[in-house]
Amino acid sequence: MSHISFSKIPKKSGYRYVDMHFHTTHSDGAATVDQILEKIRRLNIGVAITDHTEIAGSVEAFSKKKKSDFLIPGVELRSNEEVDVLFYFYNIDEMKQFFEKEIIPRRVKVLICYKTNLSLEEIYELSKKYNCVACIPHPFGYSMRGGSNKTFEENEPILKKFDVIEAINGGTSRKNNEKAVEYIKKNNMCYSGGTDGHSIYPLGNVLTFSKAKTIKEFLGNIKNKKNHVMGKEMQFNKLGEYFYYSKNKIRNVFKK
Repeated sequence: MSHISFSKIPKKSGYRYVDMHFHTTHSDGAATVDQILEKIRRLNIGVAITDHTEIAGSVEAFSKKKKSDFLIPGVELRSNEEVDVLFYFYNIDEMKQFFEKEIIPRRVKVLICYKTNLSLEEIYELSKKYNCVACIPHPFGYSMRGGSNKTFEENEPILKKFDVIEAINGGTSRKNNEKAVEYIKKNNMCYSGGTDGHSIYPLGNVLTFSKAKTIKEFLGNIKNKKNHVMGKEMQFNKLGEYFYYSKNKIRNVFKK
């Protein structure tokens, strides 16, 4: 089995499957926490809710968690260089302490989301100070998010220091994901993947999986390259996400 593959995800006994990059209504997503929990239970997968410089979605999910749910505490931080970093924690209390002490005093509102006024260097230092795993998402996909297509190259010296690179991002083009995979292989980097979903519909399209029972084992497998990443991008990429985002918003209105 290939460790990174743009293909249909095989479900094998003994493996834990997780969408490692997902957003909720607590930041710029349209999916509610209840919708996310319902879908991961139906698909028998896990999820890391990684809202933009916000942990309320992840905290809500843990408050509603069933014993069978596999949730990884997460948050997506944006630096003052306009670069994103995903933080994954081993338990929700550690993430709460990190967020309240380090992030709340250093975040600013941008439209409907938050970002930090921390530099990438400062974010990197935080990733080493706390018991967590830090991942660089969509490394070559910033032009699809209103940024520069040179964002990764301009910040490569510090970005190479982080634990993990996102190999497959469901909201990024195949060309840019292939560039990420090539970079990972060339530099022998650790890797993960997720849909980067902003609506409920793509949840589970890109999964990171390995033989693990606990969060510690799962994140440990990522740091030791004992995991797999498989799945495919959303059709029409960001245009497709905008369509499904609107569909999800309408669905939420009619459910009230």
